[in-house]
Amino acid sequence: MKLFDRNVWDEIKGHAQDLKMIHDVRDKEFDEYEKMYLMDFKAENSRYSGQDIMKLTPSPSARNKVLNACRLMMSQEPVFDITAGGIDQEKVETIEKNISRWWEQAGRAARRPLHYDMILSAMLYDEMHTAITIMDDYKVFNKNDKRAERVSKITPILFQSWNPREGYPEFDELGLCAYYRETKVRWSYVAQKYKELLKDNYSYVNKKVTDSVALKIFYDLQHYAIWLDNDEPLICEEHNLPCIPIDVTLVNGSSFFEKEEDRRQPLLFSVMRSHLWERESLLYTVLYSLLFTLGVTPTFVYKTDTEDDLNQQNDGAITYYKMRKGDTLESLDSKQVLPPEVQRLSEITGDLIDESTMYSTAFGEKNGNSQTFSETSLLQQAARLPLIGPQRLGGFGISSTIEMALAMMKERCVKFDKNGYTIKASEIPDDIEIKAKLDVILPQEKLQLVNVGLQMQKLGMPDEYIQSNLLGITNTKEIRSQFVKQQAESAMIQYKLNRKVNKLQQADQQEEQAKAQRLQAAIEAARRAESEGGNPAIAGGQEVPYGGQTPLQAPGTVPGMTQGQMLEADMMQQGLNAMDTGQFAENTPMPEVPPEVAGAMPMPGGAGMEGGLPGAMGGMIPGQGLAGTPDQEGVMR
Repeated sequence: MKLFDRNVWDEIKGHAQDLKMIHDVRDKEFDEYEKMYLMDFKAENSRYSGQDIMKLTPSPSARNKVLNACRLMMSQEPVFDITAGGIDQEKVETIEKNISRWWEQAGRAARRPLHYDMILSAMLYDEMHTAITIMDDYKVFNKNDKRAERVSKITPILFQSWNPREGYPEFDELGLCAYYRETKVRWSYVAQKYKELLKDNYSYVNKKVTDSVALKIFYDLQHYAIWLDNDEPLICEEHNLPCIPIDVTLVNGSSFFEKEEDRRQPLLFSVMRSHLWERESLLYTVLYSLLFTLGVTPTFVYKTDTEDDLNQQNDGAITYYKMRKGDTLESLDSKQVLPPEVQRLSEITGDLIDESTMYSTAFGEKNGNSQTFSETSLLQQAARLPLIGPQRLGGFGISSTIEMALAMMKERCVKFDKNGYTIKASEIPDDIEIKAKLDVILPQEKLQLVNVGLQMQKLGMPDEYIQSNLLGITNTKEIRSQFVKQQAESAMIQYKLNRKVNKLQQADQQEEQAKAQRLQAAIEAARRAESEGGNPAIAGGQEVPYGGQTPLQAPGTVPGMTQGQMLEADMMQQGLNAMDTGQFAENTPMPEVPPEVAGAMPMPGGAGMEGGLPGAMGGMIPGQGLAGTPDQEGVMR
């Protein structure tokens, strides 16, 4: 325990007790909000309390309203917009990027996005209390905690959302001027976090790790103190900070009212003060209790002239009743468990809760009447009007938290250049203004905003205005750079693909041209050799195959055809040419067939061809029809 000024300590302790007393009624109302949210309902004044006949049924409506409102607010991450004089826009966008990364990593260190608990606090209590701790200071009191070293590499500031039920702020015209916190914790927590302050204090040596103690923290503009229960302070000294390191933001309430409990008006304020939640829970309890007590009573009437009981018989899986003549077993249809008046009262109570909080249309509930998509979307947006306060003031609370953290870093000359972002105290402008925007935008609404942005672009609106005010894009210069880079990369890829395709096409064309040139050279060489006497030897430096015949005339040069088939086709072509020119004579000799090919040529009847035209040529002589065939002398008849 460090030495302290007794006068300062007495003043701090008295101030703390006064703040708690001023907020006494507020604490009681906060307890009621917590009961509604946690569905902690007890019918204490009922004569049936504690009996099985009482079916206690707390209403889930209040909890559902708060949860669904938080879900809408948590659907988007905060968007930061920074204004500062004396620096260029590029540097401003760099600071915005670093702060966004910083807020994200601070949530990672807290194992939960920071704005989640802040939004829940705003919805349930109408207050947001956020503690700001420089990690270098935290490590002073936790030297042996290796986790502190790891977290200090993630974020330079530790942000903590405190429960407003445990905090008692005091304001003046310039903002927060004092803050007192009192919370119940286990001794193990105190022993771990304040080990350095407790090492010379022997009054707590007999404490068990499971013991509960009251941890109390006080800050004013100059001093701070930490103590347990009603003991002497563990520390009481000047904090040397430019402000109280706790941000307190009121949401829907107003400082116009004198009492502290009237200055807080959260989402369930009307429901709490009208006791509608207790009435609805009591109504549900009565309805389900009646349903149980009346619903399990007998539903049939047995009428008989005797005093005998109904004779029930079982025959295997069949159950039947054996009755005398005149006996009847009738259904009791007149029993009505829920009277119409009670049902109407339940509907009125539900409607009043909707009017006092938020209509379920905001959460996607569709009315019974058929509606178009545009009508449904308009109703959903109108039903979110109660979220305007938490949305605007929630963003303001986040902004003031970041500004306070930057001011503390600048005061302590803290420099952080790790984990993908850089924050230097020397580069932080004195007149920096941070705006955090919490939008409530669902996926289908994003599509609508994009369409509206396209229409505004067609009308000539600047792209930067559309991105900043409609799409929530603050770092417009970076987005433009990314767009240009993406376009350049796409153009370069397309250029390389086109060059590759052109090279392949040129290679294919050159190969085809080379093939055609080689083929043409072979044909010309064969023709020259044939015109010079059919010399099958060397023509133009290239050997001509098949006894001087050209490649087109040589049998077996056509893919898919044998030599015999090629020779037969050649002979047919010569016959046709002779008939067309009138040079066909009766004893025109047929081309000589090579011996190795003659046996491979099929003829009608299975015989080889020894001379004359093929059998298939019989029908091709003018005037002979299809039946014309040559006689034994080779003359057509």
